[in-house]
Amino acid sequence: MELRDVPLRLSEHLHATPPHPTPPHPLPLTLPQVHISIPVPAADAPTVTDGEGASFNKREGMLTWVIPVIDSANGSGSIEFTAAVDSPDAFFPIDVRFHSQKTFCDMEVPTVLSAEDGSSFPFGKVGGLSVETYRVN
Repeated sequence: MELRDVPLRLSEHLHATPPHPTPPHPLPLTLPQVHISIPVPAADAPTVTDGEGASFNKREGMLTWVIPVIDSANGSGSIEFTAAVDSPDAFFPIDVRFHSQKTFCDMEVPTVLSAEDGSSFPFGKVGGLSVETYRVN
């Protein structure tokens, strides 16, 4: 039996806050709709045995797992699947997409003042966090 005939398992574990080192104050981020894309260059679709929200795009050879929300109440998740590939390296790189309405530093802007006379200007602010690329090699 060749290695390419042996199904492989991969588990991904996620945490809303880093497990080590522990920050002085936990980061209360809510990450809705976290997308984890895992390359699966197999002739047949992988068999997902654990992990709701997973779908396979055969044309792109990509298993995408969508986690509805990662927050303080739901801080981890896992997916388990089998696929016939030549090497465990075939599952990499893994791309992760996420965003949050809050930022890491929760900065406030109380007022905006004119440089000329110090008078206050009306203003609004929008904050958030998103990633351009988050890749696990």
